[in-house]
Amino acid sequence: AAMKMATSSGIITTQDQHHHRTIFSAEHFPDISPRERIQRNHTDDDDEDEDDDRLKTSEDYAVEAVPYQPETDTCKVKHDWQKAYHPNCNLVLEQDMTQIFDRRSSRPTTTTTRSSTTPRLLRRRQDQEEQEPAITFLAQGNYRDTWRVFSPSSSPRPLPPKNEDQRGQNERGGGYHASDDDRIALKTLSYWHDYTRKNFDSHRRDALIMERLTRSPFVVDIYASCANSGLFEFADGGSLNKNHLKTRSAVEKLTVVHQLVSGVAALHNAEEDGDEEGVASIAHGDLVIGQFVFMSKDGVYKLNDFNQARFILHDRETDEPCPFKTSKHFGKRRAPEEYKRPYLQSEKADVYRLGNIIYSILTGKEIFESIEGGLKGEKKLQRLLLQGKRSPIPPNILNSQDPHVQVLVKAISMCWVHDENERSSARQVLE
Repeated sequence: AAMKMATSSGIITTQDQHHHRTIFSAEHFPDISPRERIQRNHTDDDDEDEDDDRLKTSEDYAVEAVPYQPETDTCKVKHDWQKAYHPNCNLVLEQDMTQIFDRRSSRPTTTTTRSSTTPRLLRRRQDQEEQEPAITFLAQGNYRDTWRVFSPSSSPRPLPPKNEDQRGQNERGGGYHASDDDRIALKTLSYWHDYTRKNFDSHRRDALIMERLTRSPFVVDIYASCANSGLFEFADGGSLNKNHLKTRSAVEKLTVVHQLVSGVAALHNAEEDGDEEGVASIAHGDLVIGQFVFMSKDGVYKLNDFNQARFILHDRETDEPCPFKTSKHFGKRRAPEEYKRPYLQSEKADVYRLGNIIYSILTGKEIFESIEGGLKGEKKLQRLLLQGKRSPIPPNILNSQDPHVQVLVKAISMCWVHDENERSSARQVLE
């Protein structure tokens, strides 16, 4: 069944023979983000230039968002920018989504399947392998799908047809000449997720944090944001995993770890002015090895994906950081305090998780790799962590005389301190 977009009364819906649901409604705006609507009038008088200059600033467009993590009677948001949102939807909406290719297959199809909630994508034909399609599906996350698109300013040129049979095909978007530097990443809400206040606020935080950390060379850049969608720096080297560095030297491993810790330290020190240095205002909340992606043009691994991040509230009277509460967690890559009631934590949980990542890079192993998976194994691991046990470092690494190895071992020990109040900050680990 073909999917078509229909608009009526300000409501956008998707329709096929099996589904009909509302994606976005203008009448929902007050619930999403109450704001003062600004009337823009175009004039032809002498004040026109002044009006045009005023429209160049985004300050008038700031949205006072309703956060999913609200303030309380005792704790408040530390910085006003954390309550705002600065969408720039034009750059996102002008992306042409009519020529979609899935790089995982070369079989041509233009249909959807009834058995799947995700529509099958137009496949690239064998004779188009050397061409660069207008948009390519790359990966599927828990909440958003990632696509490779071209920068709107790149204006990629259509490839000339090989023969008369192919003439006209490229004019319809069959393939393009484009530089690697023109590629950017588009993230959109996955097909099976509806708009919710929680999803919207998660991606609002993601956009705000990436914009705030633009100055850091160890955090992925953002180019545009619009509700649950956004345009980001393209990571041509993919996500980091423990096997990428398994055969690398200790010097190379230390170099990569320095990049990773630098990204986390930049996140925890987003406010670098005056007394705010060293006072964390953001916690990542989902720090695992795959959250770091490689940019070959810079030769650097960068931190990304902040949709689980938390803005750290501060006590209204003392101005001390307020711990934030999370639901009960599972898995084995978390800090001890994430498994202990009442599940209160701070940015120091990121630091503990950073130790897990450094351990995997140094040893090429997962933490507690010998423990079986499943719920039974997870419960056993959680008991060990709460008892202060840690995944053992192999003796040949622990007793190594290589100073680079010893620096990494020291960094792990700093991250794995059981009491989060005694645990080092990301900046201290970096130093």
